[in-house]
Amino acid sequence: MKKIILLIFIYCISLTAIWADEYNTNDSGEWQDDVWDETTEMPLEFAQNENNLVFNIHEGHTIELPEGDTIIFNGNNLEFNVYGEFIVKGHIELAGNNTTLVINGFLTVDGSINFDGNNGEIEGDGVIDGDGDITGDYEKSDDINNALPVSLLYFKGNIYNNKILFEWATATETNNNYFIIKRSKNLSQWTNIDTIKGAGDSNIKIKYQYKDKNPIQGLLYYKLKQVDYDGKYEYFKPIIIFFENGVNNQLYIKHIFIDKQTLNLQILNKTGFCANLAIIDLQGNLLNYQKIISFSNIQYITIDLNGDYFNTVIVINLFNVVSLEQKKLIIN
Repeated sequence: MKKIILLIFIYCISLTAIWADEYNTNDSGEWQDDVWDETTEMPLEFAQNENNLVFNIHEGHTIELPEGDTIIFNGNNLEFNVYGEFIVKGHIELAGNNTTLVINGFLTVDGSINFDGNNGEIEGDGVIDGDGDITGDYEKSDDINNALPVSLLYFKGNIYNNKILFEWATATETNNNYFIIKRSKNLSQWTNIDTIKGAGDSNIKIKYQYKDKNPIQGLLYYKLKQVDYDGKYEYFKPIIIFFENGVNNQLYIKHIFIDKQTLNLQILNKTGFCANLAIIDLQGNLLNYQKIISFSNIQYITIDLNGDYFNTVIVINLFNVVSLEQKKLIIN
């Protein structure tokens, strides 16, 4: 009897060693949020003896690894299945051997992924995009589509008669079904504004326009989502517009919008005094300063953005001897 119990005990230990720990998403969120069934906070490092791990990001769920965060997988035989969307803004270090990424949904790499172990693989028939890098010892399936079917030339917005006019253009389109314009006040919660039909297939430049007739007050982020006939999609970089209607201050920033690498300000000055414009970061570093001599009601200021502005929060200060106006926005 003791021998049977001992054999059962050894058998259970063997199964524990062979069976993988499997993690499944139950919602969208950041990597360490409470969005996994098996844990309330997913760690950022896994030990060498944690082998055969399986991660499943399910369809309809979006998981983001924020910029500055690093995940390290030290164990072997990792399997990572992306059926929904995985956005990597930080870094993933795959230190173990025989790691397999199965991309049947969408993997956006704006940070980096490194296969530091041996015999890595990327499989599936999904989409990989982004401005980051995937490096190391791995092979990639030919079914993975790295290039989505629209070449966007620009996406910009301007304010006319208390409405926001959006304009964008494509150089080429393949299998393009439609665009969605999305709006947010905080870069995390987005609202669909409208859907605009795409051109399908095209090898010539096509221009699009859309007017937001009911913009909300304050600092707004807009981004463009492109969807093809197969349901695959990509997001383009958001633009920033400050919309304020009916303000009666004598000195204030009426509108803010960013076009590519240019910050555009529309300033109203009725005080009769010169004004000063100073842009600082949250640490108090002065990024830009200029004196505004004009006393005209409306003045347009253009500032070239450089590396000092990217991926940071800036505060725009407009002030003179009688008034002070401040606006905070995120540049990414």
